[in-house]
Amino acid sequence: MINNYSLIEFIFVGIPWLALSLMGGVVVCRILFWQFIYFHIICFYLTLNIRQVNNKIIDLLRLKNSKKDNRKPIRQIIHDFTDILTEINEYNDEFWSKFILLVTAVFVAIICAYLYQIIFGVMDIILRLVFIYLSLTTIPIYFFFILSAASVTAEEERSYHLMYKFFNKMNLDSTKFSINLKMKVNKS
Repeated sequence: MINNYSLIEFIFVGIPWLALSLMGGVVVCRILFWQFIYFHIICFYLTLNIRQVNNKIIDLLRLKNSKKDNRKPIRQIIHDFTDILTEINEYNDEFWSKFILLVTAVFVAIICAYLYQIIFGVMDIILRLVFIYLSLTTIPIYFFFILSAASVTAEEERSYHLMYKFFNKMNLDSTKFSINLKMKVNKS
């Protein structure tokens, strides 16, 4: 689409706004990139912590000792697991739940817009290829982000299964070993 702008308007208005928009885009992309990196590192750290607790449970499952000898280590394991869950809850309350919501809303909107343009848009083949390329680069970035959080959840579920297996093997009452995590519900 060609508009009837003079060269002077283009030079004094168009170029500065283009430069300002590009600089703003670069700053936003850098901030998002580092937030994604921090999020991935925190998720990896939490996954490793939960995996360490899981390895302790597996070691206890392999032991053939009596029930009495395993009560103290299982209390420590439950305490460690509670600490990790409390840490996850603090991360969610402080910042990451809002960031995940924002990223999900923006990425899903962008991906839907790209796919809509690819499927229903009337455009040249080159522009269609550009939208296909943008879709193929945006979708893996979003999946990488979501799978980082999913790794923590998967390892946490593995912990619950291992604890259940341990309690069944030792014929212990799991209600005596409760996980004390107080969840705060925000009323909006």
